[in-house]
Amino acid sequence: VAQRRLAERGEEAADPLASLAADPAAMPHARWHALWALDAAAPEKSVPVAAAVLADKDNSVRRQAARLLG
Repeated sequence: VAQRRLAERGEEAADPLASLAADPAAMPHARWHALWALDAAAPEKSVPVAAAVLADKDNSVRRQAARLLG
């Protein structure tokens, strides 16, 4: 529900979601949700963030970024 509500905010939520998705100090599952919500809220902003996250040290975060990129 929270992820959907963030996505409904659109561009307003894009920058905070992008920051969370790229934050290596954040919990991995929080970063996954940020990536998914960012893709729903602002797909054009999710691609560069996901591409950058492909180099992350956490395998699960890299996997979610790769799924988002297709």
